[in-house]
Amino acid sequence: MKKSIVIICLTVLTAAIYPQGSLPFLLNPQSPLSFSAGNTGVAYLGSDEFGFYSNPAKLGIQQYANSISFISIPKQKYYTWTVANFQNYGLKIGYDLSKSELKIPITVGLAYLYHKFSYGIFTQTSEYGPEPISKFEIYDSFNSLSFGLGYEYLLNFHLGITVKRFVSQLGSPIFFGDGVKSEAEGFAYDFGLLVSAPISDLLMNNHKYYLDNVNFITPTANFSLGAVFSNYGDEIIYLDKAQADPISRVGRIGYSIDFGIMLNLKSTELNMINYSFSAETEDVLIKYDNFGKYNYQSFMSDLNFVNNFIELKSSDRIVLRKGYILNLFETVNISSGSYKGGGFLNMRNSDGFAVSSIGISKLLNHQIENETVQYILSHFAMSYYFSRSNIRNGFESNYSGISLSFHGFNF
Repeated sequence: MKKSIVIICLTVLTAAIYPQGSLPFLLNPQSPLSFSAGNTGVAYLGSDEFGFYSNPAKLGIQQYANSISFISIPKQKYYTWTVANFQNYGLKIGYDLSKSELKIPITVGLAYLYHKFSYGIFTQTSEYGPEPISKFEIYDSFNSLSFGLGYEYLLNFHLGITVKRFVSQLGSPIFFGDGVKSEAEGFAYDFGLLVSAPISDLLMNNHKYYLDNVNFITPTANFSLGAVFSNYGDEIIYLDKAQADPISRVGRIGYSIDFGIMLNLKSTELNMINYSFSAETEDVLIKYDNFGKYNYQSFMSDLNFVNNFIELKSSDRIVLRKGYILNLFETVNISSGSYKGGGFLNMRNSDGFAVSSIGISKLLNHQIENETVQYILSHFAMSYYFSRSNIRNGFESNYSGISLSFHGFNF
């Protein structure tokens, strides 16, 4: 029975993110924006309320400071043609300690996320007839807690860690009159690093182009480098310790380049346009020998730095991901991406969009003089995300989510 259930799960995950290791759901993208951009996100610096799951070090990014955000992906199908579905929700808090009484030049962030991936409700019958004798749900879920730190000295340095408590439930089929519960649980850990260079601040700080006596525009540019070691943990065991399987452990390194134009309206800064390109290489850190035994590998052990990271070539052990995100007036995101290699026979594509109230609020706040309305526009924001992947190969997946945030407060 265990074998048949596992086959069902793996069939559902034919086009899943990783071809090796158990619990691949731990590496499913939690961010619709990341998902639409080829599942990149290790080094992306732009606004993405869900982005901390790609790299917990992002919780230390300055733009997330002094904010509280609620995030959610309501229940939806993983593939448009299956019963498999998923959902998540979470809470994210960031604060700049330099603005507190402590006066410490560090940004801190904390985030909680719950994710459930359900393969569906299964019915067991007996040899005596079609009447069901048992119904059970097969699902994977986790509760995660992420923490990040940021420090600025010429460059921006960020560190982060995520602790995930997972449960994998393969159901409770009945054998000889008794229900046998097949369940595994445990912990997995992600470790993230992110370093960014604010090129516009370092090299173009005095480049201002005045529109009139007060308002002006400035160019912006950033380069960031990120790395994540995901799912450090023990084996997963359902019923028999002799049949223990490795968790889907992977390593990712990537970079992101973005540039744009900032509009300065008196006391208001509005990012008129920003374009970002991200590239990531990803290595499954599990290797099997000819007898089916496995070993965990060291971080990025299969990476060829020149071929994979510089020339952006994939291989049978390395997945190459590319993402493109265009942001207009901090209101609309248009994104696309692709990934290939590492077990994917064909290139897979993704795209999506997001809309946010931030840009519109800034423009309205610049015009409206009512203090109450100004406060609401300055401190509250809502965003909606939609993305899809595997657009042209029949395994289309759609992600949509929302975020609500309160920002700009001080203790």
